[in-house]
Amino acid sequence: MIIDIRKIYVEIKNRIIDLTYPPNTLIKEESLAEEYNISRTPVRSVISRLVQRGLLVVKPKKGTYVAPISIKMIDNDTYIRIAVECKIIEDAAKKITPEDVVILKNILKEQEEITNMEPTIEKSKLFNNTDNAFHIEIFRIAGHQSLWQDMVNSTINFDRVRIMSNLRSVPDVKRVYSYHCDMVKYLEQKDVEKAKDAFIKHIGLALSKFEEVKNKYSDYFVEE
Repeated sequence: MIIDIRKIYVEIKNRIIDLTYPPNTLIKEESLAEEYNISRTPVRSVISRLVQRGLLVVKPKKGTYVAPISIKMIDNDTYIRIAVECKIIEDAAKKITPEDVVILKNILKEQEEITNMEPTIEKSKLFNNTDNAFHIEIFRIAGHQSLWQDMVNSTINFDRVRIMSNLRSVPDVKRVYSYHCDMVKYLEQKDVEKAKDAFIKHIGLALSKFEEVKNKYSDYFVEE
């Protein structure tokens, strides 16, 4: 049997980011080995990579745990996200085609359906998936789709806060949806400044509730 270490790594990383494994969750080698029907050796390799990425921490004589969210790094992550995506929006506005607009509006239709669902964790995860799909599409239109994953890998603390807000029904996902609608409208009109403004409001929505989330789930955060 061929073991796809990278696939396992990505799956576990995504579970950490989408809070399937919240901060401070104990990660057991034997459980993962059993889940994937593999030996513990490749599992250790995956765990080692996640430790290097700062997503897991090893506590001597206690075990391996999902790392808490660094408050200090959230500002850095937000800076990167805004700087990169505002430039992406500029490029996308120059290159967007009617066919691209159709693709984006189809994602918006899916988002609208999700916003009308009853509030559940599954709803929030579904919305987050379409949120990512929406932004990936804009990166593609700009001609920099491969840059999306590089950015996500550099802004994990921010993404966990954003997703935590959504999962706990703190921000109004309908407002996020409305900002996405505005972004498409202004990209179609090639109005770069208004498209960027809608994006910044979208990013700011999760951050506006940060103190509320941090106070409610204080065990999930560390200052450094």
